[in-house]
Amino acid sequence: MRFAIEHGIDYLDITKPTPALNRALQVVTNYTTFNSRIVFGSGWMGGIVPGLVKSSVSFTDTIDSVKLMVYYSIKDKAGESSAHFMAEHVATPFVRYENNQTVEIKHFLDSENYCFSFGLRNRQMYNFDTPDLYILNQVDKIPTVSVKMTYNSKIVTKILGWMQQYGIFKRMSLKTRRKVFGGSGDGDVSVFEVIIKATSGAKRVLVKSDKGQAELTALSAVLHTEALMNKRIATGKYFAHELYQSQELLKGLQGYPSIIIKEI
Repeated sequence: MRFAIEHGIDYLDITKPTPALNRALQVVTNYTTFNSRIVFGSGWMGGIVPGLVKSSVSFTDTIDSVKLMVYYSIKDKAGESSAHFMAEHVATPFVRYENNQTVEIKHFLDSENYCFSFGLRNRQMYNFDTPDLYILNQVDKIPTVSVKMTYNSKIVTKILGWMQQYGIFKRMSLKTRRKVFGGSGDGDVSVFEVIIKATSGAKRVLVKSDKGQAELTALSAVLHTEALMNKRIATGKYFAHELYQSQELLKGLQGYPSIIIKEI
């Protein structure tokens, strides 16, 4: 990233977890001028959640809260890095935002029942850290933001919650935790829902990808790259959803045959 800034090269990042994103943003503050476009697309599925929020709510509306609910399959083709991130950070506290105040929490605690669309019902949801927490609060100024997730296996989800509750992850070596979270599968369906509460009322954006997390992340990277290549975007620092006007990102995602997006 430093090399790209110093040599006037456009830069798109879609892979940073929250701690790494925060470090990168600190580095960027050291630069006062930019001769290229530096884009942070890190977040759930390449940073598309803030773009979906932007597409679903009128620019005159005030958003009070956003909750991201994630259904993740252990068969997903996301790669070992995703599993390794969980292994490295599962016992480390992170923050969500409540009325612009930080609330320190840990992964796989604070269970909540939730019924997804697409036939996925009665799921147990737990705390989960994604960069969307930071971006939606600190960049988009939404006062209350939270993220929760569940695995496709109810048994796996419950066991992970139990292990966190009783402090077992703290006593495990990193090598053992990596074995717990596994690696990459052959691909499976991925679902997430964005619950928005605004002055005009409550809305939900439902997203399903038949090929899973890897497909959504790859597609978002293509859409962000096309936006940089095809639009007159000035040099500077951006978050991915800032590359788009209103419904643009939503329409780009809807144009892909194996991805279903509904607004209710």
